[in-house]
Amino acid sequence: MRLLNNTTIANETDAGWELYLESKELRDFRLVLFSVIILASLIGNSMVCYAVWQKPRKPLSYCLVANMAFAEILSSLCLSVLLANRETTHHVLIEARCILNPLQVLSGLVVVYSLVAIAFLRYRIMVGPNHEDQQRGKNSNHCWGVAGVTSYLHSVVHRTQV
Repeated sequence: MRLLNNTTIANETDAGWELYLESKELRDFRLVLFSVIILASLIGNSMVCYAVWQKPRKPLSYCLVANMAFAEILSSLCLSVLLANRETTHHVLIEARCILNPLQVLSGLVVVYSLVAIAFLRYRIMVGPNHEDQQRGKNSNHCWGVAGVTSYLHSVVHRTQV
């Protein structure tokens, strides 16, 4: 597979594809912006996880929010390596992409499934009696299990070719 040059961005025009170079200032701005976003994500989601884990009796919704925060931390770590991969052509980073792409899909799916579980929990609380769920850990484990199976199937179907 041919590696693409990161400094060229394609614009589609009526005549075909027009390529232009990304300026150094725009590239630096992009890198700083991504770095700030990744750093804010790591700090903010770490604070959420710490706050939830400090609470002795956690409701199910707190566990699901911590579940989402941990998945976002995983996604941010993957994003930082994938961003470094775009800037260099080091073979270790290219091979790491094969592992990190499915992990990023996994973390994205965990966030979505956790949001669905929170929505079902809120619906159940609004419709039925307000009682504490005894299976707190099982529901967050189900999110990771279903997301793991889905991301595995996704990685098998869409293999990253190096």
